[in-house]
Amino acid sequence: MNHELKPKQRVDLQVMEVFPELTRTSIKKLIIEGIIKVNNEQKMPNYKPHEGDKLTYDKVKIGKYLKSEGSLKLTETKMDLEVLFEDEHTLIIFKPIGIHVHPVTKTDTKSLLNGVYYYMSHNSNFDSSVRLRLVNRIDKETSGIVLISKSLEAHDFYSKQFEDHTIIKEYLAIVQGDFFRFLENTDDDILEITDYISSRSDDNNKYYSTTPENGRLAQSKIQFLDYFNEFGDKKFSKVLVSIKTGRTHQIRVHLSELGFPILGDGLYDGHKYNRLMLHAYRLILDIYNGEKEFEVIASIPNEFN
Repeated sequence: MNHELKPKQRVDLQVMEVFPELTRTSIKKLIIEGIIKVNNEQKMPNYKPHEGDKLTYDKVKIGKYLKSEGSLKLTETKMDLEVLFEDEHTLIIFKPIGIHVHPVTKTDTKSLLNGVYYYMSHNSNFDSSVRLRLVNRIDKETSGIVLISKSLEAHDFYSKQFEDHTIIKEYLAIVQGDFFRFLENTDDDILEITDYISSRSDDNNKYYSTTPENGRLAQSKIQFLDYFNEFGDKKFSKVLVSIKTGRTHQIRVHLSELGFPILGDGLYDGHKYNRLMLHAYRLILDIYNGEKEFEVIASIPNEFN
């Protein structure tokens, strides 16, 4: 299997995101031994990927590590989790704003995964051999749907759907400006964007649209839903964004570069607010060993109404 890597961020730290249950020592060992590679080539743990690099790994050997000394026991933290769907292979959770989806340090006990492990261990159907794996991730400041697999097989099944762009992913956003009037001027009911995104050389936290040679394909569809509110003479619009690809900050970049930054998005010139007004609202996907074209909807936070 393979996983797209973020440029300029150490590969060992990105492996922690894909396999948060692996210890740092095991990650280093797996990379040095060539079980985890970049583009099927052996690299050092501190290697910083380039645009288009992919993480490649031997899932069977990693599975053996997870059953032995390689697994990291995450601290269980009691949380009020909203479970959107669960079966023996799959767990779909609502993530509130303000928490990371996985621990960012060894001492981090407040991530979504910490709460998920508590939930699992207090569930009568819990199997202690289950290793949870994040399939998708959303920013700390974003609320909404997070998909978690309970096996490597399920993880690979869902990862392929994301890689093949067959999963429907919809977000709600509150943007600064009159998006309805903007669409009237374009003669489109839905604006479709296809471009290429890369990180800025002077700021790894910020992304921008660039040329095909320098960026990665990013495709979004944006639809006006309603007016949200008015702050003085500044009008705000509620929009629905469907993304075919899932590049880092894709929605934030596309809306900002159109002249409609997301409310609360200080990184991309958004109006100051008490949160980033971006919400991972809806997924349609095939469930591993289950229903086809299954729809998952996350409840809409009060701030969006």
